Amino acid sequence: MTFCRKVLTTGSAINSMPSLVTSFRYPSARRLELMLGRIDAIAAFSELSIRKFLSAAACAGGPGQYLRSLSTEYHINVTHVDPNLLPLRITQLQIVSIHQVFEDFLDAFKGEHPLSFSWSARKQEETKLDHLWANVVGSGAVTSETQGELVLVEYYRFARNRFLHGSTKKQPKLTDLHEIVRQHPALRKCSGPNGYDGLNFEDVVIFARSVLGVAQALCRNSIPTEAQVVAMVRALDGKDAAPGLPAVRLKEYRKFRHNAKRLHGKLSTLLHSLYGIQPGSSPAVIAELASGLLA
Repeated sequence: MTFCRKVLTTGSAINSMPSLVTSFRYPSARRLELMLGRIDAIAAFSELSIRKFLSAAACAGGPGQYLRSLSTEYHINVTHVDPNLLPLRITQLQIVSIHQVFEDFLDAFKGEHPLSFSWSARKQEETKLDHLWANVVGSGAVTSETQGELVLVEYYRFARNRFLHGSTKKQPKLTDLHEIVRQHPALRKCSGPNGYDGLNFEDVVIFARSVLGVAQALCRNSIPTEAQVVAMVRALDGKDAAPGLPAVRLKEYRKFRHNAKRLHGKLSTLLHSLYGIQPGSSPAVIAELASGLLA
């Protein structure tokens, strides 16, 4: 995935450096993609296991009898579980997981965004997504696919809240949601969304893909200038590393100050590790960071 389109500006002198025109990936977006991949893998494995279980149970006198025999064989008491509810309950738990990693992304993305200090305060009735969207995208034009993804994410937030908190909010019209999926190029083969009592594996796929699409839209509208990237790297200097990212210790690069080629190579590797910036694509960022180490 490439997250780069809209350039951020603040009007300060530091932004006189050229803006990035090559790939830039927020660390939070990379972590979101990783976590969604893990959830997808577990969800697919669970779906296969449930289908296999129900198939085997049908050949062994029914789910209840088959479950009791497995409970005895493996010494695990699960005789009070309704096997017919397994697909629904597993899906509900997967939706909770997707919602949680998306919330984690929104929190991390806000912390990484170079202009978040200037954003308006979040209102009590605003969701985290509503708040970020208002500050990052605002009333800017978005694709019909992104508009649909926002609606789908909100639907599965409803499902998550109903499962965890017993929310009595009225369920949205499924016909409208079905049309969104039918028109979406990456979702049109999916069968859903389904009603709350009929949620299944297809809903996990739709929710995960919609979350990813919304995250991509936020990132496309948040590419920083090269000067802001310099400031972002320096802000990380000396702090604990986020999961999956290298620790930034710029003073350690001083030992290469007499070898410009090696110093620039090390800084290039750091930028790629942090933000996915390809080597050689942003020499101004490297030059600026290097100049601070040569002072």
